[in-house]
Amino acid sequence: MALIAVLILVAGCGNEQQQASRPALAEVRYMALAGERVTLTRKLPGRISAFTVSEVRPQVGGII
Repeated sequence: MALIAVLILVAGCGNEQQQASRPALAEVRYMALAGERVTLTRKLPGRISAFTVSEVRPQVGGII
């Protein structure tokens, strides 16, 4: 078991050449943003008068 642990540790140390041969980092582009006020509007369909009318009347006489 100790031999296997040593082999794993030694195999992990060989990454120096792989790290050195990595390609260069890509160039990063950026934009400067500025805040501004925007008025949000939306046109929705609507009615001036009701589509249907409901009348509620009592069926008994007197004050309810």
